[in-house]
Amino acid sequence: MVQLQILAEDQHQAEEIAEFLLKKKLVLDVYLSQSMPFLSADNGQLISAQKVLLTAKTKSLLFKDIDLKIKKKYPSKMPLIWSLAITHMDWDQAEFLIKNTASI
Repeated sequence: MVQLQILAEDQHQAEEIAEFLLKKKLVLDVYLSQSMPFLSADNGQLISAQKVLLTAKTKSLLFKDIDLKIKKKYPSKMPLIWSLAITHMDWDQAEFLIKNTASI
């Protein structure tokens, strides 16, 4: 199991991604943050923007499929995407996640 993290360009993109992932059963649930400040550096230049963080639980083996589908859907505005391993989780909740997400 992993916690999927996607940093979307805006609220609209985050909601669109959330609906897509839920409908395809690629994630169990989604948490959407409010728009928040995001800072990065590009060739020594500080870049400031507003982003929306989408967080979801899924199977680790679905990450590659999710990544490819997001890349295909957003070729020019690809959001940042990564995952964090879930090392401990309630057994009943883990079983529910396994049964209610796409088969691999």
